[in-house]
Amino acid sequence: MASAAAAPSRSEWAANGPLLFSAFMGMPLTAAMSYSLGQFLVPLEQEFGWSRSQASTGFSLSLLLSFLATPLVGRLIDRSNARLLALSGIALSGLAISALSLATASTALWIALWCVVALAGVLIGPTVWIAVVSAAFEKNRSLAIALTLCGMSISAMFAPLTARWFIDMFGWRMAFPLVALLWAGPAFVVALFCFFH
Repeated sequence: MASAAAAPSRSEWAANGPLLFSAFMGMPLTAAMSYSLGQFLVPLEQEFGWSRSQASTGFSLSLLLSFLATPLVGRLIDRSNARLLALSGIALSGLAISALSLATASTALWIALWCVVALAGVLIGPTVWIAVVSAAFEKNRSLAIALTLCGMSISAMFAPLTARWFIDMFGWRMAFPLVALLWAGPAFVVALFCFFH
């Protein structure tokens, strides 16, 4: 009896494992810049003579914008193709993070760039990944969602370290596109081949 119950559970993992892996890979991109920003603050302050609050204002406002836009994305997920949304969001997030390298001494431009990062980022926020994973899994739904959310821990562990290394090796301007490539590149490739629902 136990083996009969285990069979559907195993087949659920086999059928949806690639989808889960794709969601796991997409989650770190969502938070990569949140965890990396601290590494960029001192170089930005030195380059532009900004205070710490000026350097972090764009990020703070992007959080507010994300808060306001996330429910709209949830509605969009219900009405459209989550795969298309995820692939577009990954590509746009990578480009938006790269665009932070275009910053000048203008704090208005810095804030505008962060708003673009926020709007691209909500397209690949946890709502997208969890909605699809929870629909794909039934018997193991809670574990699948937990594994998806573990992707955030990957960026928490490695985003600051890699950002610091990129800044030290290539300077802060080049570090933004490299951070984008590091996190968006693999996420896009895996989603392209595995994120189906």
